[in-house]
Amino acid sequence: MNITLVHAGALGDTLLLAPLLRGLQQRWPDATRTVVTRHSFGRLLVEMNLAEHAADGDDPIHASWFAADSLSLAPPPVPRPGRSPAWSRCDLLISAVSNGRDSWADHARRFSTARRFLFFNPLPPSDFPGHVSEYHRRQLAALNLPEPALPPARLNPGATVVIHPGGGAQEKCWSLENFIQVGRELLAVGRRVEFVLGEAEIERLDAAQVSLLARDFRVHQTPGLGELAKLFRQAAVYLGNDSGPTHLAGVTGIPTVAIFISSNARLWRPIGPRIWVLLPGRIPPAPGELARRVCRLAEAR
Repeated sequence: MNITLVHAGALGDTLLLAPLLRGLQQRWPDATRTVVTRHSFGRLLVEMNLAEHAADGDDPIHASWFAADSLSLAPPPVPRPGRSPAWSRCDLLISAVSNGRDSWADHARRFSTARRFLFFNPLPPSDFPGHVSEYHRRQLAALNLPEPALPPARLNPGATVVIHPGGGAQEKCWSLENFIQVGRELLAVGRRVEFVLGEAEIERLDAAQVSLLARDFRVHQTPGLGELAKLFRQAAVYLGNDSGPTHLAGVTGIPTVAIFISSNARLWRPIGPRIWVLLPGRIPPAPGELARRVCRLAEAR
């Protein structure tokens, strides 16, 4: 059985598909799962064994499916060369980019070999009472997917604490100064600490701030997703804001401390076996206290 899942979203949104992808594997163990998404995201999902294949969601052939054309008014034609990407040759096509009543769905039904089409909205309303992964499962209840297993926990008690102080939106971020102070407190008790800076952080920080970090810590600047996943898998604990890297850390199975300043943790908390979510009212007032909790988390069995 060949299953294709089409999705468009940021890194965190893509990694929150992990329960759905695991559920598909548990439901059909011999199935081949292909995810159509941003090229680097798809490659990451394959590396993490969440899919067997990936395809580029930005491919021009796929982009043409979103455009209305005369096909919508004509009887189903013989598929034209170039209108049927390889990933559309599947048995089950699941789409998070269409509501099932638009041009994309029309093209999918005309050019895919799928015997079954399912459509779901990847973004739950703010008043949904559960997690986004539950929202996905409810919409795809017809698949009768089992409750997905969590990734196995990784325990590296003597390893590095990795801190990512950024995020896609500044209002979602705890202050850089607080993260630096937590890092210094960890150094003072003998923990190794490394910082990760993505493109958004490099744009926000000036050279003096980056130099300040590099003086005390090893700093990874704009690592690729594969490099980032490897760094996380080898870490003792990860600490960061609500961001794509935080979701990646959770999925790798390491203990993950996620600070939620403004977004809805009920809906968007990371997925993983050892997740500790801190909300504004629960963030320790002193960075030293948070550093002590991180140490305890790193040493827990």
